Amino acid sequence: MSRKLEGREAARFSFLLSVPVIIAAALIEGLELADRGGLTPQVLAGVTVAALSGYFAIELVLKVVNRFGLRPFAWYCFALAAAVLLTL
Repeated sequence: MSRKLEGREAARFSFLLSVPVIIAAALIEGLELADRGGLTPQVLAGVTVAALSGYFAIELVLKVVNRFGLRPFAWYCFALAAAVLLTL
């Protein structure tokens, strides 16, 4: 946003920046799990479901940002932060 990007472009860019880090972390954890013999079909199914649900969650957030802008997301973040601070 500080570079004068529109809300949808900024949101898309921030999600795209996370992709290499997520892939690298998944590969490192996957290799460690394979070394320990824990790479079972159940784990692979869980990883697949997590990846698909994450993808669809990102798509949903991008659609909301495209339609309503970043203001509702900002209010959500403020409300969540307040709730967390109140529970501490």
